[in-house]
Amino acid sequence: MRETNGRQRRVSTKLKAAVGALLAIFAFGATGAQAASTPGGPIQTDFNYVGINVTALGNELNQLVLTPTTPDPAGAPGAFLPPLKMNGVYSDALGNFTLPKATGFDFPKLAVSIGPAAIEAEIGLTDDAHGTYDDATGAMSLDAKISLTLGTDHLEDIEGLPISGEGKLKCQVAPLNVAMSTNAINWPAPGTLFGTTTSAAPAEGAISGYWNTKPKVKSLVTENASLCPLIGGLLEPVGGLFLANSSAEITDLPAATDAKPAPKPCPAGTTGTPGTPTEDCKLIPPPQCEEGTTGTFPNCVPIVIPPPEPTPFKVSKVAISGPGKVKAGKQVKLKIKVTNSGETGGVTTVFLKSSNKKVKLPKKLKVTILPGKTTVRTIAAKAAKKAKGKAKITAKSAGKSAKKVLKVKSA
Repeated sequence: MRETNGRQRRVSTKLKAAVGALLAIFAFGATGAQAASTPGGPIQTDFNYVGINVTALGNELNQLVLTPTTPDPAGAPGAFLPPLKMNGVYSDALGNFTLPKATGFDFPKLAVSIGPAAIEAEIGLTDDAHGTYDDATGAMSLDAKISLTLGTDHLEDIEGLPISGEGKLKCQVAPLNVAMSTNAINWPAPGTLFGTTTSAAPAEGAISGYWNTKPKVKSLVTENASLCPLIGGLLEPVGGLFLANSSAEITDLPAATDAKPAPKPCPAGTTGTPGTPTEDCKLIPPPQCEEGTTGTFPNCVPIVIPPPEPTPFKVSKVAISGPGKVKAGKQVKLKIKVTNSGETGGVTTVFLKSSNKKVKLPKKLKVTILPGKTTVRTIAAKAAKKAKGKAKITAKSAGKSAKKVLKVKSA
């Protein structure tokens, strides 16, 4: 966090120490064991030195935050914070042990006074932690999922934070996935094998480890709930812990012999921001075939659009043309025109009729018509010698019809 002059500088320093102590406490959970153990037997140890590496807003905190002479803000004058305690149970004779979720860690609730306000910090396991301890070599390791809860009843009394508000604030950061070891992980500081090799109470050693995934942050109260994600956003995804049991004084956090780890990337086949929880990593959609093609990439083939089916044969018009008169005893030629508006050729029957029985013509004729074309057929209309008056000629086909009137003239 950014430090400022005067009172704000003092507040910011206290906050760093408070948060560091809190986070560091949780780290102590990274402890382990491995040989000559009794199934169901205890494994217990204290850590009187805790160091932490955490970066927020580009500022790195890399120091011891708990020593045997760290004052207890909630205790009497001259009182010091107790060491962090680990209470586990061996699950087999090979040194494997478990720290129960409810009782595996025993650490005090920290209360850091900041002006008239107090920041409270609680650390707990979000699940059973599992580790190993080898009492023949002093090697220890532990994997733990830890929650860190920070809170105050009077946010308005805290100065020097890049957030503001009034009333309660209680944010839980979890899970912090911490892997720790005496000799396999040397950041933020080197671990050391335990020198006192009793399976029940390993002592005089140190474990070190880190987390490289940014945890989720949620509010445990309704007030100021929107501020918790902001607080979580200030922390970078990689942080580390150093826990030591030492009778000799340790004045500074030992220098790391390994480089700072990189944030954990998203799993293969997913994408997202490195160091964020797995649930923030989204599946990378598989490549898709280009527009106009189909199939499963890379086996894409062009989409073939079949031509539309031609419209069916349809008689759209019937017409009659030719002379309008006929002499008795003679005949005239009439033209029957039939139009097909469809895109398919076809054959139709044209039915012919005369209203004058003395004027004769074919009763029907078949007409073949090409797509979109008109076919013309010629017929003869014959008037008998005794015909007179007029004849109404009608041609019908497929619901369409045409009419023509012939006047009969005497010979």
